[in-house]
Amino acid sequence: MNISFVGSDALAKELGPAGAGVVITQVVPFPKDAAIPVVGRYQASLKASVPDAQPASSRLRAYLVAARSSRRSKRSMANPRGKAWFEAVQKAGTFDLGGFKLVYSDSSNRGSDHVFLTVIQADGSFKAVDRLEKPGT
Repeated sequence: MNISFVGSDALAKELGPAGAGVVITQVVPFPKDAAIPVVGRYQASLKASVPDAQPASSRLRAYLVAARSSRRSKRSMANPRGKAWFEAVQKAGTFDLGGFKLVYSDSSNRGSDHVFLTVIQADGSFKAVDRLEKPGT
């Protein structure tokens, strides 16, 4: 098991075939799941800017931050910083980025408490899973 900030692609490469079955928690949806509208837009943007780049959770995280910031800017032309920025985000409440919602309030600045799971496959690729099960069950 590992957390997303490990750098999933680097970990899979370093572990090679021994990494098969390692579970990595993610704070964003699976970056290859184009059925989620914001992930589809991310993939299209990535392909347009870097055609040979592969979708990755770290890149999707950055894309979602930019999308959220853009949405906040559209709601308010002001450019608050520091405490004022947090207050503006909390006041905005819910951001639906297209199948991935971020919810803020005066009592929560997490955005999302959803944890996504990916499992490294024998070939170094990733598979999204909804829950963990013992092999053979």
